[in-house]
Amino acid sequence: MGLTAQIQEGLLFAQDLRFEAGIQVSNITGRLMMTKGLLTPEIADFRGEIRNMGFSAMGQRFENAEASFRLTQDRFEIPKGRARFHRGWIRGPIPKLKNEAQQRPFLSYDFSDEGPLATSFSIEDVSLRPILAGLRTQRPYTGRLQGRIDLSVLTTDLSTLKIKANLGISDGNLGDVPVFRSIYSQLKPNKRQEFNAGILDIEGKDKVLRIKRMMLKSPIFKIEGRGQLGYDGYLTLNVDFPDLFPQAKGFFILPEIYRVLATTLLSYDIYGYLGDTKTGARLFLEKRPKRRTLGPLPGRIAPYPSFLEGR
Repeated sequence: MGLTAQIQEGLLFAQDLRFEAGIQVSNITGRLMMTKGLLTPEIADFRGEIRNMGFSAMGQRFENAEASFRLTQDRFEIPKGRARFHRGWIRGPIPKLKNEAQQRPFLSYDFSDEGPLATSFSIEDVSLRPILAGLRTQRPYTGRLQGRIDLSVLTTDLSTLKIKANLGISDGNLGDVPVFRSIYSQLKPNKRQEFNAGILDIEGKDKVLRIKRMMLKSPIFKIEGRGQLGYDGYLTLNVDFPDLFPQAKGFFILPEIYRVLATTLLSYDIYGYLGDTKTGARLFLEKRPKRRTLGPLPGRIAPYPSFLEGR
């Protein structure tokens, strides 16, 4: 016959627990309120709420998490929730679009061999500095991060990542951007302003991350860019400096020719594998290196979270 158990209501306290659902979640603390539970040899169905929970994931710490959840033998899902993150908040899900039949959850993970993981959330006034603390830079990046992210991936193969993200940075110090150092060196000293704001609009699928718009802004000028980053780490980025010739605005004769000439002289391509990129004016580019073939990118090893292994 097997064991059958029902839960009407319960309260659990978590203290330094670990959970694996596509990504490892560790150092879990807080309260777990069970509102419904059913366990039979064929079915597992638990529902409840997370209250004042803290946890670590992807090298980052989250606090004051509150959410509803559902856990079955096939799937773990958080329909709606929020968490404190580096002085700001992440909240999910993003409101559904008009052409979508149903609302996507904040987070979902299927307990299958491929382990599909999906999440949809907004970012509200998050501090940039602790997110990038592990980067080796001459000085730390700072700023306030806002935006929204919608992604899905098979956790056994990270090259299947699909992502749409719109991000903005304000009140920042983004001066030490390694990929732009060769451009900085070609600017006059009075033009070498530190970037204090930025916008990034990206869409990734089929092993390519399309950079639909990248903008970095300083008090004097801004940089506009677009291009793509392969999941193999190969970057192709076209960069323009639209504000370096403000005199063009006052031209009445052939202003378009002036603009095209200025853009040609002040447009750069950044290309190559991350960590070994090359930068040059578009008219004087070196021959680009050959691309390497990208295969699957292994993700997690275990097909199931630890508490369901061997089911």
